[in-house]
Amino acid sequence: MNKIVHIMCTLLVPFMVQASSPQIQSYNTFNQFEKGTSNGVSISSEGELLLAPQIDKIHESEQSFIWDIISDQNGTIFFSAGNEGEIYKIATSGDVNLFCKLDEIQIHALAIDNENNLYAGSSPKGKIYKIDSGGNSEIVATFSETYIWDLIFDESNNMYVATGDSGAIYKITATGKSSLFYQSSEPHIRAMNWDQSGNLIAGSMGNGYVYKISSDGKPFILYDSELKEIHQIEVSKNGIIYAAGLGKTRPLDPIRPASKDDKDEEKTKNNDGNDEIKGVFVLDEIKIEAPAGPKALRTSSESSIFKIEPSGLIQNIWNGQKEPVQSIALKSNGILIVGTGKNGKLYAIAQNNEKTMLTGFEHAQISSLHINKLNQSVLIATANLGSVYTMNDKLRRNGTYISEVLDTYSVSKWGSLSWEYDCPKGCDIKFYTRGGNTEDANKTWSEWKGGYSDSEGSPIESLKFRFLQWKVEIKSNGKISPRIKKVNVSYAQENLSPIIYDITIHPQGEYYQNPEQNFEYDGPSYGQEMLDAKNGNSNSNHSNNYMGRKLFRKGYRTVSWQVIDDNNDDLIYDLYYRLSDNKNWKVLVRNWLPSFISWDTHRFPDGVYFLKLVASDSLSNSKNQFIRTEKRSDSFEIDNSGPKIENVKIKINNDQLIATFKVTDRFNPVKEVNYSIDGKKWERVYPEDSIFDTKTEYFTINDKFKKDGSKHSLIIKAIDLVYNLGFGQAYFEE
Repeated sequence: MNKIVHIMCTLLVPFMVQASSPQIQSYNTFNQFEKGTSNGVSISSEGELLLAPQIDKIHESEQSFIWDIISDQNGTIFFSAGNEGEIYKIATSGDVNLFCKLDEIQIHALAIDNENNLYAGSSPKGKIYKIDSGGNSEIVATFSETYIWDLIFDESNNMYVATGDSGAIYKITATGKSSLFYQSSEPHIRAMNWDQSGNLIAGSMGNGYVYKISSDGKPFILYDSELKEIHQIEVSKNGIIYAAGLGKTRPLDPIRPASKDDKDEEKTKNNDGNDEIKGVFVLDEIKIEAPAGPKALRTSSESSIFKIEPSGLIQNIWNGQKEPVQSIALKSNGILIVGTGKNGKLYAIAQNNEKTMLTGFEHAQISSLHINKLNQSVLIATANLGSVYTMNDKLRRNGTYISEVLDTYSVSKWGSLSWEYDCPKGCDIKFYTRGGNTEDANKTWSEWKGGYSDSEGSPIESLKFRFLQWKVEIKSNGKISPRIKKVNVSYAQENLSPIIYDITIHPQGEYYQNPEQNFEYDGPSYGQEMLDAKNGNSNSNHSNNYMGRKLFRKGYRTVSWQVIDDNNDDLIYDLYYRLSDNKNWKVLVRNWLPSFISWDTHRFPDGVYFLKLVASDSLSNSKNQFIRTEKRSDSFEIDNSGPKIENVKIKINNDQLIATFKVTDRFNPVKEVNYSIDGKKWERVYPEDSIFDTKTEYFTINDKFKKDGSKHSLIIKAIDLVYNLGFGQAYFEE
């Protein structure tokens, strides 16, 4: 990043680095580590790297996307995939087969009833299928709605169906009778779950409502979010509701507990929900041709997880996270598992809201999560390509973490890599580095080098370049994971010359108070060195670039400059001057920190001048490394002499005074001329051509004059463009 110092405005440049002196980049927080790429390595809420829970791939399909995944009471896994109505079965033995193929396009919803039967909801035909143990299907209900988004059973084995494009929830009894349970004013009901009192908790698309619907179908809005849709709902044993949403629509008041004023049915909205759905579901790099549907909104970068306490307190526990939440699942111990869509990361959120990034899935996005009913393992479905993983509580034996790209903002020399850690006996940690001169790591970068094992400081085996990544390989003893608490990378930038971008000479009389150093010329006469300005606070360079309020002070000049330093060094300046006909430079000021100066030119003779600015980065570099650069300004005038009044001629003719004269100025146009006869008030007079625009102007005064037989005076006052005054006087008799 370039640092541009310019006095016409204040540029606050972050101190990413400080010159070519040694710098240390430390990594020891969750947010820092989260920017890297993890494969089998977790990031704790305390900002530590450790091995992730064991995750095994149990199936890789040929489908690009898995819509839903579920398990029955025996631990058998079912998942729907692709655009041909396919449902697959993964037996407890690990065998995978195509279990059922429905005459449908997509199966967004799978459910297991209380008797361990499998059901599927299809789109875009709006049908509900029951599938027996042999994979044979029968239609149990058909609805006019296009989308079946979610299925859920109550304790009496009644099924509830969340639909889309009408926002209805239907109830199908255990005997197969279907009826409308609740009709919302939203276009889609996206997700459902039960609370501890038997109320149905539902999330909508349109205005992102979280509903609580009683057993008799009466609604209550728990929360009106700022998001477009609430697409996942989980409820804990102690009644905490987790609602995941995407797609920002409008700003609302800060999150507040639900109030009694919200009891009535939700506000009626004129929104059919289809305006923004164009029929292509885009999830990062994947494009799946599909019927129009709100899943397309899952590419939004706006994402939240709302935690709704039984007391009514609502928190956004995903606040500040950039990853869009694709799916959530709640374990029996109260830990919320979160899967993201953009970069395929898996998180765990504890009941105290602390986040752990469990692991990442390279080139994959997590499309669905489910807790296996048999053993509480986490089932993970991904897209690109569609795969199924299972995560248990065992520890991985090894994992790899790659840091984000470190940008030093110029070519740098690399020092050492060190780290703080806990490594139990039988564990192993090794670090590697690579680098290049492009922002993204590519084939032009160096190969990984190292295998560094000295935590106190291993020299980095890398050439000089601007960008660097480090990688750590962690191995456990099978029982406990090493923990990396902090990583330090040291480097020193190659020193680059400051560049003087511009020198601005401000109009004469324009004045700014010189900050901190209080420079004022009050020393030797012209031709000798001026005051050697000094200031002990050399690190306040950035605070001195603000000029403040512009004032007018006669005879003062201001010069300002812009300087670029790619090292972001603190800079110090020397300023010199000379007359245009003199080759010798004289010191105006030395060791100056601000990037402007205003000085009194009355101590200088009138003439044409040049300034020379010398910029040095010596404040941030050693005597052998600092660099000076210089630039000459354009010419400018110092003019503190007033205009001259010449050739004054006066005549009296028939009670009329006629006076002619010439006004000349050496450097600036004449701005104004006034006259006074016998001390009376000043009268304005204009040039013979009526325009003040040149350094020489001619004037004629015609004024009434009454003779009285005495001697009289005529005083002429002229002002040039920089407010220098000149006077002339003449006497006349009648």
